[in-house]
Amino acid sequence: IMIDVDHFRLFNEEEGHDAGDTVLRKVAEAIKSMLRPYDLAARYGGEEFTVVLPGAGEVETMTIAERIRQKIAQIEFVATSGRTRHVTASLGCATMPKIAQEAVPLLKAADEALYQAKRSGRNRCGSYRARRLPGFRRAPGRSLHRRCFPRSGRHHRRYDC
Repeated sequence: IMIDVDHFRLFNEEEGHDAGDTVLRKVAEAIKSMLRPYDLAARYGGEEFTVVLPGAGEVETMTIAERIRQKIAQIEFVATSGRTRHVTASLGCATMPKIAQEAVPLLKAADEALYQAKRSGRNRCGSYRARRLPGFRRAPGRSLHRRCFPRSGRHHRRYDC
């Protein structure tokens, strides 16, 4: 799972870098609280995080991603001015070995799903299905398309991106 805090640069510019660091710590705590004991979360750079879910398939990955998204959306930051700011994030998911056989193509797929989620309105989870990137393989009998899920998190109501 690739996670990017929505509009973080704007937040950082308006509230300052110390406030931005506080928000990133709160986001990291929210992510960690939603993971299983053997999962791995790391800051990937800037306002991006990566989560590795060993053994998780597409449905389980999307379920955990949606829980993370909802937990992050509960974060409220009160600025020194007294203004309350809400934090949201966009998430992109890809699974191994269904989508990719190696880490680099898997990260590229999750990153593409992340940016599709951002282009679809932010504060949502997107999933990538194998398509055009090196290292991808087609799963037998599976259609090849990206998917974005509505904010409600009801995965049975999918919207093609």
